[in-house]
Amino acid sequence: MKKNQIAINTLVYLEDISKGKTQYEFIKMIKKLGLKAIEIRREYIKDTDIELSKIKDLSRDYGIEVYYSVPDTLFKNGELKKNLDKYIEETKAMGAVKVKFNIGEFNGFTKDSAAVLKGIAADKEILITIENDQTDLSGKISSIKKFLEACSENNINIFYTLDIGNWCWTGEDPIKNALELKEYTKYIHLKDIKFEDGKPCTAYLDEGTIKWREVLSIFSSDIPVALEYPCGDDPEKVIKKEIEKMLLV
Repeated sequence: MKKNQIAINTLVYLEDISKGKTQYEFIKMIKKLGLKAIEIRREYIKDTDIELSKIKDLSRDYGIEVYYSVPDTLFKNGELKKNLDKYIEETKAMGAVKVKFNIGEFNGFTKDSAAVLKGIAADKEILITIENDQTDLSGKISSIKKFLEACSENNINIFYTLDIGNWCWTGEDPIKNALELKEYTKYIHLKDIKFEDGKPCTAYLDEGTIKWREVLSIFSSDIPVALEYPCGDDPEKVIKKEIEKMLLV
């Protein structure tokens, strides 16, 4: 793996964020690590106007790509949500090139919902993806594949972010599902998973049960891959060690 494939989801800085740091403060650190991209989490934004502007300016100054993680669903009770344009505007305001959602309760497209979503996804400067989350609703292979196939059939430019570890919450096989969803996958969230009292929790690479190298080997050698798990109270030290493992793949 090349260093310029590696992104950092700001979940790695959870302890720093919980102590009051803002996400744009990590852009310089990511540049120092020699990495390409930062993934901003919407739930960690406190002042939208100030932070989105700072993220845009600093990412431009340091040559860092911005991705956006939105903890919201596209559908509720089978209907397309009406607030999606707001998230796209936020994506543009920070100069992000990717934005990620969860599916929610998708029961198929109507003519109207397909047209609306197709319009939202028409901007070629922003890649929209959905992710397998940790719920049965939006995190099972059946739900993910049903939605992505429907997007393809309706020429809607929405693709897939593979979260390697989240399959452990839904009891499914990361390798099997990666193979099934390979054609739609544009981005990967990398984590390892261990089990404590029978329940999954994140772990540093090679300290859990995920055969993450085998999963990564399924995909092209230039697909972006993000570290996405808390890295303790000395995240820079941990990130450097994790990157060393990734560069050997």
